[in-house]
Amino acid sequence: MKITLENSLSNLDRLEAEVERFCEAEGIAQADALQLNLVLEELFTNIVSYGYDDDAVHQITITLESGSEGIRAQVVDDAKAFNPLGVDAADTTSPVEERGIGGLGIHFLRKMTRDQDYQRKDGRNHLTFVKPVETG
Repeated sequence: MKITLENSLSNLDRLEAEVERFCEAEGIAQADALQLNLVLEELFTNIVSYGYDDDAVHQITITLESGSEGIRAQVVDDAKAFNPLGVDAADTTSPVEERGIGGLGIHFLRKMTRDQDYQRKDGRNHLTFVKPVETG
């Protein structure tokens, strides 16, 4: 499944609905579908909120494929170059009021997925990962 969204937070509902539809069609367990949606929503929100220096319309493409290893996802955007895998881990041990803002999306990516890879190609960020899943 390929989902192409414009860089507006108003598209979060559409993203969630498309991911749910994909997971239902593939027989993915609800808990895994929720985690996949959480990771993708965080990534999308970060791209839209921090990736662009202009007010132009940009396309963000999310591709989902079901395979024996789980769901392989790829997020491609033309935002500023940003490798989320090169960012320090978020502080998840200190009390909430003492933590810095941000970083949880990357934390979720690292904890809920595997085989993460980032590349910058042809002026685009390409982030791929696998979400291990159970069917049912």
